[in-house]
Amino acid sequence: MIIVASIAVILFTILCLLGMILHFGFKYYLNVNDNINKVISTFEVYLAILTFHMEKSYEIIYKEKVLPYSLESIKLDIPEQQRISKDFASLTLKMIGKNVKDCLVSVYGDEETLIFNIMQFFTEKMEKDEIYKSARDNLVFGEEDKDFIEKLFSDSTANRGNMTTNIRGL
Repeated sequence: MIIVASIAVILFTILCLLGMILHFGFKYYLNVNDNINKVISTFEVYLAILTFHMEKSYEIIYKEKVLPYSLESIKLDIPEQQRISKDFASLTLKMIGKNVKDCLVSVYGDEETLIFNIMQFFTEKMEKDEIYKSARDNLVFGEEDKDFIEKLFSDSTANRGNMTTNIRGL
């Protein structure tokens, strides 16, 4: 009789523990889904926050680490660009804060994917670096060369019709 009572108490305890585990697990699952649904429904707001802070981070990182290279018309080598883009991602994540970061991580699936997307933003901005392009063009062509080339091309397009007429006349 005591053994049967002991087994009943143990089974009851196991069932209670199993019920609590299922209850809290299901509650956690619902909470995670609610957070994801909340973030997805307001994704434009989170994206605007992320974009704003990426732009600010880009300004800071660009002025501190990239501008000297751009002014000298030196292209960053791949390891240096990767290091700077990691610094950019780290600064961006610090600027958006833990709560926004957690929400974005839940949307992107994991922190690595979020960081990859942030670094991709940086890479695309670097490819559009107008200061580098301008400095490079000034090194390759001086101002006089640019004026000469512009005049040459504008004259050749204006006289293109005359050239074909002259060739036909021969």
